[in-house]
Amino acid sequence: MMSTAINVTLIHGTKKHSVQVSPPTDTDDVASAHELQVCHLAQAAYQATEVPVHLQKLIFKGKSLSTDSQQSLESVGIRNGAKVMLIGKKSLEEDEHTKQITRITQEVGSTEKKQKDIEDEISGIEKGYLQADLIQDALKKLRKRLFACNEEFMKHLEKLDGMVMNDAHQSVKNKRKKTVDHIQGLLDKTDSLTNRIEHLQTRQDDR
Repeated sequence: MMSTAINVTLIHGTKKHSVQVSPPTDTDDVASAHELQVCHLAQAAYQATEVPVHLQKLIFKGKSLSTDSQQSLESVGIRNGAKVMLIGKKSLEEDEHTKQITRITQEVGSTEKKQKDIEDEISGIEKGYLQADLIQDALKKLRKRLFACNEEFMKHLEKLDGMVMNDAHQSVKNKRKKTVDHIQGLLDKTDSLTNRIEHLQTRQDDR
C-alpha cells in the first residue's frame, strides 16, 4: 500500500510541474490518511496550476482518471516519477479575482512609493536639512499627504474585503491574504510616520 509522498510530473499545456502528492493529515478516514488516491493527485494539481478540481481532466497513459475518485494511485499504475497530463483551465470567476488582486497590488505599490517619499522627507527634516522657518509648513503638508496615502490603503482593503469567493478559490484566497497583510503593514508604517511628524511639530512648538 502506497502511503508515503511521491513526486509526479504534471504536464499542463506547454508547462511541466513537479508535483508532490501526499496523503492528507486532517482526515478521520483511516484509508484516506494512509493511501495515496486519485483525489489527492487532483488536489495537488490544483495547488500547482490553480485549475479547480471539478474542471480538471487527468490522463495517465491514455486513460482518463476521475478527479473525485478514492481509487489508489498504485492501483492505476501511478508511482514516483510518473508523468500525468492535465487538461483544464482556471474558472473565469477565479481568473477575474486573480486579475483584480494583481491590479490592487500594483496600485498599492504606487501608493507605497508615495509613502516612501514622505518618509525620506521626514528623515531629512529630522536630520536638520530644512531651514527652521520652513519646517512647520512642510510638516503640515507631509501630514496631509500621509493621510491621503492612508485613505488609499483603506480603499484597497475594502475592495479586497468585498471580493466574494467560495472554498474552491483557496489559492486566490491565499493571494488576497498576502496582499491584505502587506497593506496592514503599510498602515502600521503610516501610524509610525504620523507619530514622527507629531514629534517634530511638538519640538517646533517648544522653541
